[in-house]
Amino acid sequence: MAESEVTANPRPRPARKLLLLAVAFVAGSACTQCLRFAHPVPNELFGAAVLSLPFLALRPLSQLPRIPKVIGSIAVMPFLLLSLLTALTFVACGELELHRGQQRCMEELGKVDQQSYSVQLVRDGCGGAAVSFMLLLEQRMPLVPGLYFRRSLDIFDGAYEGNLTIVGPNQIRLQIPKGVEGSGWNQEIDHTYYLKPHVYF
Repeated sequence: MAESEVTANPRPRPARKLLLLAVAFVAGSACTQCLRFAHPVPNELFGAAVLSLPFLALRPLSQLPRIPKVIGSIAVMPFLLLSLLTALTFVACGELELHRGQQRCMEELGKVDQQSYSVQLVRDGCGGAAVSFMLLLEQRMPLVPGLYFRRSLDIFDGAYEGNLTIVGPNQIRLQIPKGVEGSGWNQEIDHTYYLKPHVYF
């Protein structure tokens, strides 16, 4: 009878669960940096799922013996705080795009299409009134319909507008005018980028 009870109620393996959650968190965080869905809703839902992983670790962490529990709590606490602060930032700055009629804080200013990829110039105003705008230059390669690989080419903090043109095969030109006085952007950019169509790292 005792052996059957042990078989029917196997001992929990919190260490294995914590390891799986840690691997999922690292992999999910990496995916949020280099992969994007074409629609904002899956992006926000995937980001919310990744942010929830440290909180899911609390239960298996409570099942550990005393000393491993203390060590694990110290290790998990920074990730809990990071996830919480990131979620609060999304809500406070209006970056979530799940509500109908909400004005998007990311605006595409220019796009050039090449044979196997595209390059986008995007204005990021998600920081709210207290944070200035920035321009993001990204290279995107479609993987499957609705999902693409994203590579950041450059970031211009404080810039508000710019122009993107094709110079030649795998060559694009970015022009950013000098901002008005007091705008926080006091330089003029005229730069040509040489891109490799199949090398993203």
